Amino acid sequence: MAKVAAAEIIYFITFIGVYFNAKTPGENACNYEIEVPISHEQLMRTYTVRIPVDPKNKNDPPYKEKKVIADSPLSLFRRDYAPFVMSQKYPDYQALQTFEIKHVRSTHPEMLKENIALMNLPMLVNYIEEHELEIEPALYDDAGSLRAAIQQYKTDREGFLSIQEQTHKRKGKKVVQTNIAKTMLDKYSSQLQNAVSTNGNGKVRKTLKTASGNINVLEEDFLDDI
Repeated sequence: MAKVAAAEIIYFITFIGVYFNAKTPGENACNYEIEVPISHEQLMRTYTVRIPVDPKNKNDPPYKEKKVIADSPLSLFRRDYAPFVMSQKYPDYQALQTFEIKHVRSTHPEMLKENIALMNLPMLVNYIEEHELEIEPALYDDAGSLRAAIQQYKTDREGFLSIQEQTHKRKGKKVVQTNIAKTMLDKYSSQLQNAVSTNGNGKVRKTLKTASGNINVLEEDFLDDI
């Protein structure tokens, strides 16, 4: 790929989740889906932290510097985008409750292949399988914890595997099987017959199969657990 300025690489990220509206507390959760543009330049912004160390020489500083990514796509959306775009699409919007990445497209699709920060849970599972990483996705509750596991595996493989083994023993078979079920539901959600959709107000309309045919049920407080 020819050299391209980071500001020219744009990711169009679709976020989904639940927001609070102005209704009575306890009855004010609605599903949402919204797409926003985020540049590669925004995702590259870093800050420097100083990590204490024992200097080898008396003139060496007692720390080492490390650059850390300043913002993930999720934090950018929550802090910088949601306050503007959510109220435009959903006039009753008050605040975010949950937020997760559903889909990403880009002006430069090749940039999506290795960027785990832009992957949702099914994409992260596929990434682990394709790269043959020694990570058990079923041990992790959500996309955020699985992303952290991949990063730790790349940084300190032996240390990660030791921690993962302890996690496996602690959580036990029941939790592992539950998380496998969640992963399967996320991965094949588009192929399931009881597909979920929303109406224009952000409320969830769920199609249920019955003996007499399909019926649509509007569920005010349905929470799509991503």
